[in-house]
Order: sequence, then structure tokens, then C-alpha cells
Amino acid sequence: MGENSSGSYDVPDRVVGPACTHLINAGNPSHYINLACYSFPVPAKLDYSVNRNIPMRFISETARLQFRAEMFNLVNRTNFEPPLPNNSLYNTKGAPLATAGIITSTATTSRQIQLALRLSW
Repeated sequence: MGENSSGSYDVPDRVVGPACTHLINAGNPSHYINLACYSFPVPAKLDYSVNRNIPMRFISETARLQFRAEMFNLVNRTNFEPPLPNNSLYNTKGAPLATAGIITSTATTSRQIQLALRLSW
């Protein structure tokens, strides 16, 4: 969600700088929107890990068992790619296309959880 939008889509991030004096290139239909004023939104994800070291003194004085849990994209937020393969709305005769705007891929992976045990002595 960009720029305080409550919609279910992301909008480009607004860039401020010397290349962006106007949001549009007036009189230029080939490049009407000044792309220097926008940047692609960065996909949001949260990675987290926890570990616990358990002393194993019955093996040796320095032995320990480490349990580790690693979670990637913990909140499982879906970051969709733009519908570039399906960006046409109408065919050449003006009829609406059934594939218009269909999103076929995501920018980040789904939630992944990895568990590990390590014994060191």
C-alpha cells in the first residue's frame, strides 16, 4: 500500500529531485509521464530467526545442543508483480480481453519456515 492508500494495490513511490521538476512532460505524448519522478515500490517482507542453546553437560563440559528456527516472509504478505503479460485491455477490434489485468506471478516467495538442530562439543 503506497502513499497512505487503503487499496489492495501498490502505487509507485514519488521521487523528489532535480530530474523531477514536473510530473508530466507536457506536449510529449510518447513520454507523457515523467518517469524520473517515480520509482518502483520495494516489496515488503519480514524475516525473523530465534535460537536456543541447551547445555549438554552429560556429553562434555562444553557440549551444547542448539535449536534454531528461521522464518522468511513471516507475515506472508503477497507482493504481486505487475500484470505486464496481460496489460492489454482490448483486442484490435475493440472487444474486451478476458486476460486483461490478470496477475500471473509474485515478487517475493511465500512464507518459509526452516528448523535446525546442531550438536557441538
